[in-house]
Amino acid sequence: KLKGIDPVKSLNLSKRKLCSASTVVIAALIGVNGSLTSCNVLFNKMDVAAAKLLVEAVKDKNISLCGITSDQTTYGHRPPMVDADDIWKPAYNQPHRLLPDAILLASD
Repeated sequence: KLKGIDPVKSLNLSKRKLCSASTVVIAALIGVNGSLTSCNVLFNKMDVAAAKLLVEAVKDKNISLCGITSDQTTYGHRPPMVDADDIWKPAYNQPHRLLPDAILLASD
């Protein structure tokens, strides 16, 4: 999807097990991208500081970090179940794991 010369308007990076370090790269790329309007990064392994970094990167750029479109009026999504051997299982039973996503949703 990122090959070629056509501008990319949306990316879905949700549920990719991206860690906080990954968000540094994503934030840097979002900051210089002129065509992106949506970059869904919900349900990853980022911490609060990483979520705030992404929010700052899209500030004043009108880019959704949750895959929400400008004409969308509702949002209904349940946090995902993850592999049984994953230390983050299941995310919705650990409220502190949902705080980064709450920050992202609030920014949209």
